[in-house]
Order: sequence, then C-alpha cells, then structure tokens
Amino acid sequence: MASKNSSPIYLKNYPEYTKWDSPIETFPLTEIWEDAVREYPDNQVIAFMGTHITYAELDIEVTKMAAQLQKIGAKKGMHIGICMANTPWYVICYQAILKIGGVVVNFNPLYTKKELEYLIKDSNIEIMLTLDLVLLCDKVIPLVGKEKLKQVIVCPFDIHLSLFKKIMFNIFKATSKAKIETSKTIHTFSSLDNNLPPVKKVKINVDDLAVLQYTGGTTGRAKGAALTHANLSANISQCIHWFPTFEKGKERVATFLPLFHVFAMTLCMNFTIKQGSCMIMLPRFELKKALKAMKQEKGTMFPGVPTIFQAITQLSDRQRKKLKDLKIAMSGGAGLPEDTKNTFESQTGVELVEGYGLSETSPVACANPFNGKSIPQCIGVPLPQTKISLRDLENPEKEVKNGEKGELCIKGPQVMKSYWKNEKATKESFTKDGFFRTGDVGQFDKKGFCYIVDRIKDLILRGGFNVYPRNIEEVILTHPDVAETIVIGIKDEYLGEKPKAFIKLKEESDVTEQEIMNFANSQLSKLEQFKDIEFREELPKTIIGKLSKKDLREEL
Repeated sequence: MASKNSSPIYLKNYPEYTKWDSPIETFPLTEIWEDAVREYPDNQVIAFMGTHITYAELDIEVTKMAAQLQKIGAKKGMHIGICMANTPWYVICYQAILKIGGVVVNFNPLYTKKELEYLIKDSNIEIMLTLDLVLLCDKVIPLVGKEKLKQVIVCPFDIHLSLFKKIMFNIFKATSKAKIETSKTIHTFSSLDNNLPPVKKVKINVDDLAVLQYTGGTTGRAKGAALTHANLSANISQCIHWFPTFEKGKERVATFLPLFHVFAMTLCMNFTIKQGSCMIMLPRFELKKALKAMKQEKGTMFPGVPTIFQAITQLSDRQRKKLKDLKIAMSGGAGLPEDTKNTFESQTGVELVEGYGLSETSPVACANPFNGKSIPQCIGVPLPQTKISLRDLENPEKEVKNGEKGELCIKGPQVMKSYWKNEKATKESFTKDGFFRTGDVGQFDKKGFCYIVDRIKDLILRGGFNVYPRNIEEVILTHPDVAETIVIGIKDEYLGEKPKAFIKLKEESDVTEQEIMNFANSQLSKLEQFKDIEFREELPKTIIGKLSKKDLREEL
C-alpha cells in the first residue's frame, strides 16, 4: 500500500499539475525520433562545439548506421554496446540501434579493460560502437572474440567538428587518434559505407527491452537494469507533465552530463528529442567551456548535479551572466544543499529544482514542482502515476507510520521489471507487493513532500543508534569557507563507528580544522558530533560529478 500522505495533498495544493490521474502515454522509443524528424526537420537537434545539425541531417546518419548494423548481422533483440563520450555519434548510434530493434547497452568510456570485459560478458553484447580515440580503442578492440563480442564499429570523432576545429584537432591532438586496421571484425564507419541496402522494417513493442543500464549501487558487481520501451517512454511522458513552461521546438538543453548515464540519457536526450528541441553538447564537462557554450547557444534548460551548481555559485558575476537565457535548472544525482540552491537562485534569478531517481526508475521518480514552489533539501513528490511507500528498515513488507523514517520504495510505469540475468538481486530488490526498494531512507512531511535522510548503506551505527551523514554534511556546508564535504563512518573501538568529515575549502580560506568542528558541532546532536576531520584539495567524484563516498571508503 502506498503512503497515504502523498499524491492527493499534492494535487490539491498544486492545481497546475491537473493531469496527475490521467494515463501515462507509453510508446516505442523509435517513435520519438521519427515524430521529431517529421515535425521538426529543420530544427537543430545538436549544437556541438560550434557545429549545428538539424533533425533531417542527423536522420540521414541514423539511417545509414542502422543499415550498416543490419549489413553486419544485427537483428532485433541483439545487445549492442555504445562506449563513447558525448558527441553526435552517441545520438546516431543510440537511435540506429533502436531503429533495428536492438538493445542499447551503455558503457562508461572511463571503464578499465577489466571492467569492460566483465560487462561485455554479463550483457551478452555482440557488437560494440566506439570512437577512434586511443583511450577507447586500446581497451575495446582487444576484447573482440572474447565472450559474444564479435564486431566493433569505430566512428571518427572529428567528423562533426567545424573545418577549423578539425584541423586543430588533427594537429594538436593527433596522438589521441587511434590507427585502425579494418578486418572482418573491426570496421570503420567509412569502410562500411558501400552498397547499403534499405533498412529492414522491424516491429517494436512497448514491452520489448530497449536499454541495459548498468548500476553499481553501493556494493558488489554492477547490475544491469533492464529498461523497456514502456519504462523509458513513460518517464519521458511524466517529465513532459512536469515541465509546464518547456516550449516544444524552442528550448536548448545543456547536455554536459554523460549520455551513457541514465539521467542525461532520459532528460537531456530522449525528453529533448520528444519536444523537438536542441541539445547543447560537449564531449566532457569543463565549467568554463560549458558556460561559454550556454552563452553562445542561448541555453535555456540546465540539468546538472549539485557540484556543478555549487561551482557556478563560486564564479564571478561576469561568468554567471553567460546563463542569461536560462529558464529551467534541475538538480539530481545527489542531495542538493540548501545553501547551493538559495545562492544559485539569488545570483541567477532562476529557480533550481531538486529531483530524485535511479537507473532502475528510468530515472526520475520524484521531483519538486516548479514556479517557485520547490522546497530546499527535499526531493518533492512522486511523478504522475508513481507511488511512494516508506517501509520499515528491518521489514520491507511493513509500511511505517506517517512521519516516521523508512526505506523509500517505488512503484510506477517507469520502474524496471528486473535486473538482467540476476534473479536473486531482482527478488531482493522488490517487496512482495511490487515496490522497488531504493536503499534510501526517506521521510514525508505533513504536506506529502518527501525528504531523503540517507542511504541505508551510508548509515553510521554509533552505539546502536543511527547517525545520518547527510545531516552532518548539510551543517558543515553552511560554513562560508567550505566548498564541498563528505562524511562517512570510520571504526570506533568503543561505539562501533563514528563520523569523519572530509572537506574541500574554498580558495584562499585560512580556516582551521578546529574552527570547522566547533562551528558544526555546536549545531549537531551529541551522537552526530565529530572529532575527525581532514582537509583535502579535491574530493573524489563519480563520472557525472557526484561526490563519491565509495571511493573514500575503498581508500581507507
């Protein structure tokens, strides 16, 4: 049974979201691309480092790649990997795989060869698509012939650059380009571009598997979240309900988060294409280059992670003015500190709204409303047709009472059906009544808004009591000299565990460790107070810029 204090109260208080109870539209993802090409052929779909590509122009390349995949034996249901950074090629490959009825398997280009080998084996991919960069080819090509991987198609990174940038790239970055020897198993895009037959039409059903999205979670081997066309298209439809001010065919969306990550894949790419709008793309995130691109391309929507928005607040007013066209800013991937939200909004005049999701939920499950009604440090309320239930931390089959903390569990059309080839993990991750267990500890307020208290795995067990690191982090971040912080539990001989704070200070700060401890501990309960602190020049982050507690734990 879902929590009683969510959607009815939310619907009453926020009438602009009147379609709460309307059916959520689902459709094959191929329809998104086909509809956009038909309705917006001359609209820009990608702005990439000064190059602009329309829907009609990119569709030619999508069709060509689809035909090439079929030419080398790709069929409906085949698992095909994409291992590349954000370039037009990612969009081309993603759409082409879906067009022939294939299953996209996303690979982080920074994976080690060992990690790639494990995921290739687990996902059963037969074809890999990558870029002609040494960083990628040196890892991917040697894996051909292992497990089911039979063929690789290598796409030229510089083909979508302007003439000037292409010349500069080939002069100054020549050593980063891989030298490819083609064969029956290794193909370049140009080597396949001969005598291509028309793409064979493939019937795609909404319940067909569309994407395998691997997620590491907090422990153990990465697991593949099996996302169907219905899961992903439902989340797109839910997001359309959630952004009432988004103008179809007109918005320009910052696509700086990696597209192999589910947040960017859905919100930056699929949602943007569904709306006939444009992705402002960079191959990797660098703050100054990102802001320059936002200014040049008149960016209007910025999905990001808290560390990005925190970095923006520390820039000069002149730098922030490059966001003058921004209308929508959404933070996800980690908890958004209240100070970051308030400072960003006061500096830019743009509301920064926090949302929440996971790979297993395609990803968005909850979000704050827009139009000045978002709440700091809160993930908001469930998206349309999404139910949230808070379950007892010891017994996930039992729902907690109103106002109590519990494991946040989700049911909705965007929730995956299973983990790929992992019945044990699937069974452990769902309650008997079909709610997905997130591993996050949540709490509702009286208005039906949900707050993430912590991750179950992040809890610090101190003398038999639960200590939530996020509470400590939020207090530390209010100190004017603190830029970033991570709090984790370390061993304590007497109490079992105790909190330790790792802190990155703002530039030119001369604050001492003792001053930080005195400041924070005066605002924390006795259980939360800490005596262990360490200043660092940088804190570890994941590929999308989230602060990484996992890396700190492994280091310690």
